[in-house]
Amino acid sequence: MTDTSNTNPPAPSTQAALNAVQQAVENAVNAVQQQIENQISNEQNGIKNAINQNSSSDTPAG
Repeated sequence: MTDTSNTNPPAPSTQAALNAVQQAVENAVNAVQQQIENQISNEQNGIKNAINQNSSSDTPAG
């Protein structure tokens, strides 16, 4: 088991570094999430366009 009896807070410089790392991770996660959302949106739009093109070409001539 890990000894958790030491509850001293980290030194200010350590805490500042931890905060910077946490912010960098959050920024990276948000960037990836935004890329995923954009990709999904692009694919949905492509599907909608394909459906619209297909349905408009189904009309019989004449």
